[in-house]
Amino acid sequence: MTKLNALRNNILFKNALLFTVVITIIFFVIRNNFFIYYKGIEKSIPSLASMYSVIGAIYSLITAFVINNQWNNWNNLISGCNQETNGFRQINIFLNHFPKQSAKIIKEKIINYLTLLINEYWNYGEIKTRTEEVEESLIDFEDLIYEVSDQVPKLSFVLLNTINDINKGREKRLHYSSRYLPFMMKTFIAYMTLTMITLSFFIGISNIWLDYIFTMSLTMHFFMIYLIIDDMEHPYRKGTWHVSMKEYRVLLAEMER
Repeated sequence: MTKLNALRNNILFKNALLFTVVITIIFFVIRNNFFIYYKGIEKSIPSLASMYSVIGAIYSLITAFVINNQWNNWNNLISGCNQETNGFRQINIFLNHFPKQSAKIIKEKIINYLTLLINEYWNYGEIKTRTEEVEESLIDFEDLIYEVSDQVPKLSFVLLNTINDINKGREKRLHYSSRYLPFMMKTFIAYMTLTMITLSFFIGISNIWLDYIFTMSLTMHFFMIYLIIDDMEHPYRKGTWHVSMKEYRVLLAEMER
């Protein structure tokens, strides 16, 4: 198991464990001390369960829509990263057809860009914004390609198309990594998640252990849904869903050989 996978699993395990402990304490406090199990309330449980089902259906529809949207963003983000790195990898192959001095200078420009990008991620934990230094590095690389493309006229058209693919991948990466849920939508989902978790304590079962299993299963279900949405909204943050710089580091190592 890689360090990254271990970190992801560790974060998920800690969140699940902490949530389980908190829910267990709340469950037994409510079960043993509050009004929910008085006779008058017990008679209302069937109607409460019906209302809970309706609210749960609304919650499921909304979160399904949001997760599907976030999943599409995630796939487009990964596609953008792959398109960018594959473009540079293709340029590296084309350098075999350039004069040695020109190939060396182009490779240095690519190495400089990748180094700045990786350092930006290392320092800020994200690569979803445009920084002047990285932008200038990419422009220098593109200008150099335009200048030396005449040295390999047979490849000039392919080179320009590859540069275009790199820019498209970069724009896709920047665009889909900076898309957030509207504040009201995120707040509403958080509110509904809290509501579903809270109401689950009031759908009682006479057997305490069956009640505990039922309540824990429901609350963990809602908690995990919220974690998935929150993780996918922050693709560069260390978490269960996480875009790493592995491909960029591998590409950098290839360029430095």
